[in-house]
Amino acid sequence: MTRRFRSTRKFDKQFEQLDLKTQKHAEKALELFISDASHPSLRYKKIQGTDNFYEIRVNRSVRIIVEVTSEENDQINTLYIIGIHDSVFPPQVVAREGCFFLCVQEFLSFLIFKPGIHSFFRGI
Repeated sequence: MTRRFRSTRKFDKQFEQLDLKTQKHAEKALELFISDASHPSLRYKKIQGTDNFYEIRVNRSVRIIVEVTSEENDQINTLYIIGIHDSVFPPQVVAREGCFFLCVQEFLSFLIFKPGIHSFFRGI
């Protein structure tokens, strides 16, 4: 199975708005994700209540949301959004019994699906 990577325009715009230090952290996280998605520093994990969405940790406060799907013999990794944890996850995250539960319908509509997916990897 071949892993392919792409990003949305929204992701690219959000990436360009990050300060240079955070951009460098994000590039490093993406390089690790490409070479080894299970690297411990990424804290790569499935977003509870979703089928195909995962979270990558860039640093203490910044997260990348990735959709992972299959297409024939390929695994497609679409970078959807990047930003501060509280802005990446909508305010519908509710604390319940010491855990966080995500309002899945609102999260999925928050992502704004596939508005012209294109390649992200300029210099990585």
